[in-house]
Amino acid sequence: MNNKRNNKKPNQFNLKKEHNALASGSPDALVKMITDDVAAGIRKRYLQAAATYKHKDERVEKGREFVKAYVDYTHYVERIHLNATGKGVHDEHLENSKHR
Repeated sequence: MNNKRNNKKPNQFNLKKEHNALASGSPDALVKMITDDVAAGIRKRYLQAAATYKHKDERVEKGREFVKAYVDYTHYVERIHLNATGKGVHDEHLENSKHR
Protein backbone atom coordinates (compact mmCIF):
# COMPACT_ATOMS: atom_id res chain seq x y z
CA MET A 1 0.00 0.00 0.00
CA ASN A 2 1.41 3.38 -1.01
CA ASN A 3 0.62 5.87 1.73
CA LYS A 4 1.59 9.55 1.41
CA ARG A 5 2.80 9.58 5.02
CA ASN A 6 5.29 6.81 4.24
CA ASN A 7 6.70 8.83 1.32
CA LYS A 8 7.40 11.88 3.46
CA LYS A 9 11.02 12.95 3.73
CA PRO A 10 12.36 12.66 7.29
CA ASN A 11 13.07 16.39 7.61
CA GLN A 12 9.82 17.56 5.99
CA PHE A 13 7.79 19.67 8.43
CA ASN A 14 4.35 18.36 9.28
CA LEU A 15 1.82 21.20 8.96
CA LYS A 16 -0.75 19.05 10.73
CA LYS A 17 1.03 19.86 14.00
CA GLU A 18 0.33 23.57 13.48
CA HIS A 19 -3.34 22.82 12.87
CA ASN A 20 -3.50 20.55 15.92
CA ALA A 21 -2.10 23.36 18.08
CA LEU A 22 -4.89 25.67 16.92
CA ALA A 23 -7.55 23.01 17.33
CA SER A 24 -6.36 22.03 20.82
CA GLY A 25 -6.12 25.61 22.03
CA SER A 26 -2.50 25.20 23.10
CA PRO A 27 0.80 25.61 21.25
CA ASP A 28 2.69 23.61 23.89
CA ALA A 29 3.13 20.36 21.90
CA LEU A 30 4.24 22.30 18.82
CA VAL A 31 6.65 24.45 20.87
CA LYS A 32 8.15 21.33 22.47
CA MET A 33 8.59 19.57 19.13
CA ILE A 34 10.30 22.56 17.52
CA THR A 35 12.39 23.32 20.60
CA ASP A 36 13.59 19.72 20.76
CA ASP A 37 14.49 19.76 17.05
CA VAL A 38 16.37 23.06 17.38
CA ALA A 39 18.24 21.87 20.48
CA ALA A 40 19.25 18.65 18.72
CA GLY A 41 20.44 20.60 15.67
CA ILE A 42 22.54 22.98 17.76
CA ARG A 43 24.04 20.14 19.81
CA LYS A 44 24.90 18.11 16.70
CA ARG A 45 26.66 21.03 15.03
CA TYR A 46 28.35 22.13 18.26
CA LEU A 47 29.75 18.64 18.88
CA GLN A 48 31.13 18.49 15.33
CA ALA A 49 32.71 21.95 15.64
CA ALA A 50 34.15 21.14 19.08
CA ALA A 51 35.58 17.82 17.88
CA THR A 52 37.26 19.38 14.85
CA TYR A 53 38.49 22.38 16.89
CA LYS A 54 40.71 20.08 18.96
CA HIS A 55 42.64 19.01 15.85
CA LYS A 56 42.51 22.17 13.72
CA ASP A 57 46.21 22.96 14.08
CA GLU A 58 47.51 19.48 13.28
CA ARG A 59 47.29 19.69 9.47
CA VAL A 60 45.79 21.97 6.85
CA GLU A 61 43.13 19.36 6.10
CA LYS A 62 42.12 19.29 9.79
CA GLY A 63 41.94 23.08 9.81
CA ARG A 64 39.63 23.01 6.82
CA GLU A 65 37.40 20.43 8.51
CA PHE A 66 37.13 22.74 11.51
CA VAL A 67 36.29 25.77 9.38
CA LYS A 68 33.56 23.81 7.60
CA ALA A 69 32.07 22.60 10.89
CA TYR A 70 32.38 26.06 12.46
CA VAL A 71 30.61 27.76 9.56
CA ASP A 72 27.83 25.16 9.59
CA TYR A 73 27.41 25.61 13.37
CA THR A 74 27.44 29.42 13.43
CA HIS A 75 25.20 29.83 10.38
CA TYR A 76 22.66 27.36 11.78
CA VAL A 77 22.49 29.19 15.11
CA GLU A 78 22.35 32.59 13.40
CA ARG A 79 19.45 31.54 11.11
CA ILE A 80 17.48 30.17 14.03
CA HIS A 81 18.04 33.29 16.11
CA LEU A 82 17.16 35.66 13.27
CA ASN A 83 13.95 33.73 12.59
CA ALA A 84 13.08 33.54 16.28
CA THR A 85 13.50 37.28 16.73
CA GLY A 86 11.49 38.10 13.63
CA LYS A 87 14.47 39.36 11.69
CA GLY A 88 15.66 37.87 8.46
CA VAL A 89 19.12 38.11 7.02
CA HIS A 90 17.89 40.80 4.64
CA ASP A 91 16.30 42.79 7.48
CA GLU A 92 19.64 43.00 9.26
CA HIS A 93 21.32 44.27 6.10
CA LEU A 94 18.61 46.92 5.71
CA GLU A 95 19.13 48.15 9.28
CA ASN A 96 22.82 48.69 8.54
CA SER A 97 22.14 50.32 5.19
CA LYS A 98 21.96 54.06 4.52
CA HIS A 99 19.25 53.39 1.91
CA ARG A 100 16.29 52.52 4.15
